[in-house]
Amino acid sequence: MNVSTVDKPRRKLPLAHVAVILGMLASGGIVWQASQAAFSKSTSANSNTFSAGSVTITNERTGAVVFASTSNMVPGATQTKCVAVTYQGSVDAEVRMYASTYDDTGQLAQYLNLTIEEGDGGEYADDCRSSNPSNPFTASATGLSNVSAQSAFTGLNAKVDYAHAMFGSWTPTGGGNETKTYRISYTIPSNVSDNAQGKSLILGFTWEARSTG
Repeated sequence: MNVSTVDKPRRKLPLAHVAVILGMLASGGIVWQASQAAFSKSTSANSNTFSAGSVTITNERTGAVVFASTSNMVPGATQTKCVAVTYQGSVDAEVRMYASTYDDTGQLAQYLNLTIEEGDGGEYADDCRSSNPSNPFTASATGLSNVSAQSAFTGLNAKVDYAHAMFGSWTPTGGGNETKTYRISYTIPSNVSDNAQGKSLILGFTWEARSTG
């Protein structure tokens, strides 16, 4: 028999080698699986909503004059009124009062004296009389004290804007209604010069609130 024609037996891998190969395959599978999974936790904050605050201020004479009868005045003419101003803003603020309109082309300002006070109580209807037992006006600050309108509202420090206002002590807090009363009085002195005859003055007041926070 020709030896070359006889099938040679196939060589078998020793069992130890087979075990090594299977072990390598198994460990590779474990590494691959481990790379696909991990412990995980997270934390987050809820959606945040942002909104701006507001300043809101009103007075009981909005759109109306403070003094209804101011024509044909004579020496000694005088009148007093209270104006309630209410702050309803949502943020802290500072409220100031100043003259927003001052037109003295009629040249009466030098002859008309003003007293303006800030306080609590009093009513427009009763001319701010302190004799009202239920709600008398009590002053806490004075902006003008028998000063001519000309002196108050002309010159370098004229009280005609927020920076040069008559009052700056009222600082209401947001989230509620707060009210201050302003007592405004005018007088034409009884000894006024005859030069005051036929003169006129246009005067308007503003209360402005600005946020402080």
